[in-house]
Amino acid sequence: MDIFDPEKAYVAACDKGRSWSNQLVTWKKIVSYSNPW
Repeated sequence: MDIFDPEKAYVAACDKGRSWSNQLVTWKKIVSYSNPW
């Protein structure tokens, strides 16, 4: 069993947040590209 490492948990959460925001940005680009108004 792994010892809980707050730093690792924080980094993992940041990675998750970053990938999520990247998906959001990509989605916004797709939406704005298909709706040029």
